[in-house]
Amino acid sequence: MSYYRCPDCGGTHEIFGAGGGTRLAQELGVPLLGRLPISADLPEGGDRGTPAVWQQPEGEVAEVFLSVAARIDAMSW
Repeated sequence: MSYYRCPDCGGTHEIFGAGGGTRLAQELGVPLLGRLPISADLPEGGDRGTPAVWQQPEGEVAEVFLSVAARIDAMSW
């Protein structure tokens, strides 16, 4: 989880600090595939067996997951 998106103001809050994933990816020499927002939809959907991408296909979490999937797909060819 990378950041929290405030539902009231829409602002992004880096509650765990910023840039850790980017730094680690650079140190390991691997691409950073995406920055996933903190969302209650992820564990709740997992518990129900309903992926977040299905729950809110137009939502921010779905957008990130689909972007990551596309990057992985592009790297596999």
